[in-house]
Amino acid sequence: MKRKILLILLTVAGLWSAKVFAQDFEYLYEGVLLNYTVKSETARTCITKAGTLQAPGNREISGDLKLPEEVIDENTGKTYKLIGIGECSFTNNTLLTSVTFPNTVTEIGASAFEKCDQLEEVTLPPSL
Repeated sequence: MKRKILLILLTVAGLWSAKVFAQDFEYLYEGVLLNYTVKSETARTCITKAGTLQAPGNREISGDLKLPEEVIDENTGKTYKLIGIGECSFTNNTLLTSVTFPNTVTEIGASAFEKCDQLEEVTLPPSL
């Protein structure tokens, strides 16, 4: 019986910690909703994440995209510095024509802009 209770408590604790430490969030910047993943809670850094990439009205982003230096997790009120572009973050975004990276970005993941057929201009910071 004690084992069964211990197993239940460990399972509940595991589920609770997964919820508490889930470090993905969305942030709306200049009309564009992007997903982010916290890279380091201590350093308050994050990267973009593959997934929701929307303009108003749930449309694909078209034209120019300017990424922010800092993003806010509105659920916690914490501010994070954008340091990277995660793998596949912008894959298949066929209407994106240009991207401007902030000076805080130091890494770009594999296939981050794969199949972005209209992407013609990329402005990289000296940090890259």
